[in-house]
Amino acid sequence: MVSGTPLDVDFICYGPFVQGADYCNNLTSGNTVGCSFSGNAVENFTIVNAQQDEIYILLITNYDGAGGFIELNQTNAGVGGAGATDCSIVDNISVCENDTYDIDVTETGATYTWSFDDGSGEVPIAGITTPILQVPTDLDGDGNIDVTSGAYIATVTTSAGNSILVNNVSFGTIYNPGTSSDIELCEQDATPQDLDSALGAHDDGNGTGVWSDDDSSGVNLTDPTAVDFSGLANGIYHYTYTIPENFGCSAVNATITVTISELLLAGSDGTIGFCETDPTLQNLFSALNGNPDVDGTWADDTVNPTNVDLTDPTAVDFSTVIDGVYNFTYSFTGIGSCPDSSASVTVTIDNIAYAGEDAVIEFCEGETDTQDLFGSLGTHPTTGESADTGGAWTETGATVSGVDLTDPTTVDFSAITDGTYEFTYTFDATANCQLVDAIITVTITNLADPGQDGAIAFCEGETTLQNLEAAITAADVGGNWVEVGT
Repeated sequence: MVSGTPLDVDFICYGPFVQGADYCNNLTSGNTVGCSFSGNAVENFTIVNAQQDEIYILLITNYDGAGGFIELNQTNAGVGGAGATDCSIVDNISVCENDTYDIDVTETGATYTWSFDDGSGEVPIAGITTPILQVPTDLDGDGNIDVTSGAYIATVTTSAGNSILVNNVSFGTIYNPGTSSDIELCEQDATPQDLDSALGAHDDGNGTGVWSDDDSSGVNLTDPTAVDFSGLANGIYHYTYTIPENFGCSAVNATITVTISELLLAGSDGTIGFCETDPTLQNLFSALNGNPDVDGTWADDTVNPTNVDLTDPTAVDFSTVIDGVYNFTYSFTGIGSCPDSSASVTVTIDNIAYAGEDAVIEFCEGETDTQDLFGSLGTHPTTGESADTGGAWTETGATVSGVDLTDPTTVDFSAITDGTYEFTYTFDATANCQLVDAIITVTITNLADPGQDGAIAFCEGETTLQNLEAAITAADVGGNWVEVGT
C-alpha cells in the first residue's frame, strides 16, 4: 500500500468468504488474516495460503482523517495463480420476500451492466442496462421473478474506467407463526398440554421460533409439546410463539391463551345420626369428609323431603322431623372445563321409644287376681302418650319375688308374701338414642288373721277382768275390737 504523505494508513483484512456471503456481519478476530496499526505512510501485507475462488475483505483507514489520496497496488499482479483486487464497494441489503428494493448505482455519463453470483459463479443479468436494478428480478430471462439471495454486481463504466459495486442481497422469508387460540383447563389438571399443536400449522422459522411466558407464570416451556400447568392457580395466562425478524421480514407471532378454571370440590359423603326430637342444631357441612369448598348448593334429595330450613347448613333444626333416613346433597356446577362435584350427607334419625311413667300397684297378700304391669305404666304427662310395646321387663328390686313375667299383662302374685317389689320396663340404647325405662313398684300388704271364734263364761257381777284375746286362737296382734252384739 502507498499513501500520500503525510497520511497515516492502517488496515485489516478478513477472509476467506464464499461469493455472496454476508461479509460485513462476519468480520471477526477469528477470520482476520492480516492487520496493521502503525504510524507508517506505507503498509504491506501478504495473504498467506490464499484460497482459490475465495474472497477476502480489506478495510483501509485514514487514521488521522487528514485530506489526501490513498492508493492500493497489487505487487504480484499478472503472476501465475495470483488473485485479483477489486475496489468495489460492498453493500449488504435485506429484503423481505414480498417486498422490492431498488439498487441505485447512478453516475453521470456512465453505462451499466449487471451480473449475479449466488456462490456458484458470476452470470450476467441479460437486458438490464439501467443504473437502477429492482430486486427481486428475472435472473435467467424466463419471464419469472426470481427471489434469490446472492451478490448483485453492477459494473459502472465511465470515462475514468470501470467501478464494480457488489450488493449482497438477502431475501427474508415470511414465516407463518400459526394461529392464536385458547386452551381451557381445570385447576390441578396434570395432563401435559401441547402448545405447538394449539398453534395449528406453523413454521419453525428455520429453527428460530421461540416461546415466551408473557405473564411470568413459571411453567417450563423447554418442551412446548408437553407443558405441565398443574401447579398454577386458576386464572388466565398467555404464551407467545415468536419468529424473529429475518432479512427485512418483520417478526411474527401467535399467542396461546390458557384459561385455568377454579376446581370446586364438594368433598366426599358423610353421615349424621341422632335421636328423634333432639333439639341440637345439626351441622351438615362439617359432616362432609375431605376438604369441601364453601358456598356450594344444598338440596334435600329424600323421596319425602323433610322441609327443614337449609339457609344455614351449619345449624339445621331437625327437632320436628320423625325418625327415618334422609339424604342431603352438597354440589357445585363445574366452571369452564372443570367437572361438576357433589357429595351427600345421610341423616339417620332413630325413633325414641317411650317406656311410660313410673307407677305403683298395691294389693293384699294372697290376692288371686293377676296384675297388668304394662297397663299400669303411666302415660305421658303432656301428650297422653301410652308406653310403646317391645320393651323388656326385668325384676330389679332388692327383694325378688320370682314371678313369671312372660306375659306382663297377667302376672300372678297370689303366692307372693307381703313386701315391696320393683319391676323395670326398658328400651335399650340405640346408636343415636339413650336407654329409657319406667318402674312399676308393687306393694303387697299382709292379710291380718283375727283368729278363731272363742267363748268366755262367767257369773253376773263377777269382778275379775276378762281377757278377750285369750278367748280366740291363732289371731294376729294389732287388730281392733268392736262390740257387735245387741
